[in-house]
Amino acid sequence: MRIRTWFTMMIVATVLVGCDNEDSAAKPDDEASAETKSDDKKINAPKSNRKTRVVSTKSLGVDGTGDKRQFRFALTNDGKKEIQWAQTWVYYYDDKGKCVSRYPHSIMPKIKPGATAEKNLGFDGKKFKKEFVSADVEISSVKWADGTRWANENLVQGTSERSVGGPSHAELMKLEGEKVTGKWTGDYGEDDKPVFELTNVSGKALTVKTLWIYYYGADGKSLHRDVANLSLKLKAGATVKHETGTEKSKLKKGVKHIEPSVSRVKVGGKAWENRNLARTDRPMQGKAGD
Repeated sequence: MRIRTWFTMMIVATVLVGCDNEDSAAKPDDEASAETKSDDKKINAPKSNRKTRVVSTKSLGVDGTGDKRQFRFALTNDGKKEIQWAQTWVYYYDDKGKCVSRYPHSIMPKIKPGATAEKNLGFDGKKFKKEFVSADVEISSVKWADGTRWANENLVQGTSERSVGGPSHAELMKLEGEKVTGKWTGDYGEDDKPVFELTNVSGKALTVKTLWIYYYGADGKSLHRDVANLSLKLKAGATVKHETGTEKSKLKKGVKHIEPSVSRVKVGGKAWENRNLARTDRPMQGKAGD
């Protein structure tokens, strides 16, 4: 497969492109994906206003015995609106504090602002293992009573990266924003694929690792997405043109807008990833009809 990238000089990047419904190294290790604030036209709120969590949680220990054992949690709504629905992630730890499992659990708690509700969540019955010595829970997404949503997919972690209590607010804030911005040029390249302009806005040299390509209809409705696993080096402030994604002749009927989103990069040899930039229900950033 030929993928073209234009600088002042020609640089060729090795790219693996996969459709969203296929296995890819850029995908999370599960099928579940937290819902997001669907009416927000920006991926991230300004950092000064960003709440990295909107629900405080506390483990109340194991409730029940035998096959009815289940961890119980207190959930406090720290927001200003009533919660009607929430996506929870329960993380389980052994006697050494190592995260050994996790469980996604969606609930409809109806918690008013400032109020606390107690809920049994996660594994129960025969799936409740003896090694589950302790557990904590994250609320990665909520739907408010007025129909709007809040989400932070950076709270959804794999067992290997999870530690007791999860990431701090300061750690979560470091994952906010974008290191690389992008836009579709409106053109297709020599391989009949969309050509994007990608700009390094991080202030440091980096390597682009994961690029998501979102396809929208004239009304702004998401039709599908692709993912490209890259090894594309960019100097601070550099802008490149890069061709990747689905060939024009193979696009789904009705595609009018295409938008790139760089969710994972390497800076100074260290990986940085904002999972909010890779969500499945990402709203179109431009205006439908543009």
